[in-house]
Amino acid sequence: MDKEICLEHPQFGRLETYLVELVQHVVNQGTYHRGNLTNRDTQVYQRIIFSISMK
Repeated sequence: MDKEICLEHPQFGRLETYLVELVQHVVNQGTYHRGNLTNRDTQVYQRIIFSISMK
């Protein structure tokens, strides 16, 4: 995991980083987006429950 890698991006250029840093970034992004989805789902469920209780 401590292997250095080089990534090329057409818009952002060249990035030299370690594999462990790239894996940490991907895991953190997944956690961030999972939290956003959970929050959105909670808001949707609350609206559904509120609309049912108002009938």
